[in-house]
Amino acid sequence: MRKKSLILLTACFALIVCAFSVSAFNKDHLRMLKKTGACPGGCLSLADLTDADLYDADLLDADLTYAKLIGADLSQADLTDANLYGADLLDADLTYAKLIDADLCRVMLCNAQLIGADLSGAKFICADLTSANLFGAKLIGADLRGANLYNANLENADLENADLRGANLENASLENANLDKTDLRNVHSLRAARGRAIFVSADLNDFDLTDVD
Repeated sequence: MRKKSLILLTACFALIVCAFSVSAFNKDHLRMLKKTGACPGGCLSLADLTDADLYDADLLDADLTYAKLIGADLSQADLTDANLYGADLLDADLTYAKLIDADLCRVMLCNAQLIGADLSGAKFICADLTSANLFGAKLIGADLRGANLYNANLENADLENADLRGANLENASLENANLDKTDLRNVHSLRAARGRAIFVSADLNDFDLTDVD
């Protein structure tokens, strides 16, 4: 009896997983995106968009949670208010993309190009931005708590009012980065960061900057 119950439970679980996988994203929305380059508010969770050409795409308020966007071209795309939680954007190109107030928590952005991107108010909690290129990016009010910015290029980036508590800045380039009113409490390896940033009213919680370049 216990064995039958276990088999039944396993079968039910398999059906639930199968149903979730099938309904994870709307196929019509995916077709529309690939055909027109636009799918505002679309449901694209778990979609495989590896190496997709999404240049200048309209993905305003789209659901891209856990989507696979490895190597995708999202340059100049509009991802304002989009949900990209847990998405894989390894090697993706987001040059001059708009991601205002987007959810990028736990996103993989290693080696991603974010040159000149507008990331104002975006959430990057625990995101991996190892070696990401954020040259000239706008990160005003962005939440980067616990983010990994190892070897990231933040030259000329605007991080005013951003929250970097607990972030890793080891070997990151901060040349001419604006860190005015930025929360840098408990930041890891700030001394190991490169370049001369503009701190002004940054919250360093009495952090000793004498050894910072």
